[in-house]
Amino acid sequence: VSLHDGAEYSRNVARETQEFARAAIDAGAAAVFGHHPHVPQRVEAYAGGWIFYSLGNFVFWQNEPAATRTALLARLTFSGAKLEKVEALPVAIESPGIPRLANDKESSPILKAVGLASPRIWPAD
Repeated sequence: VSLHDGAEYSRNVARETQEFARAAIDAGAAAVFGHHPHVPQRVEAYAGGWIFYSLGNFVFWQNEPAATRTALLARLTFSGAKLEKVEALPVAIESPGIPRLANDKESSPILKAVGLASPRIWPAD
């Protein structure tokens, strides 16, 4: 499910966004991918599914706040209908809006800001 919702520039997930995303998983979605806040937000495992509350910007260039120049690339690997692996790959946005995978130095603060220790979320290493 693709969800365009949330408060711009906020790392906090709105209650109604969480309720909708969880309802989508309860209704059978394997994952929810949020966008609109322009900054990455937390990732949540919920009832056998995955919620990326905000992937952040991807091709936009904004000078401020600095967090708008970061994003997450959600990579879910399936074998048929079975989910095998979930990853949140940090992305840096370069002027004039060119995304690239973040290097090791850039990745750490992006992952920390969304509450992750590693790009590989599930299964644990």
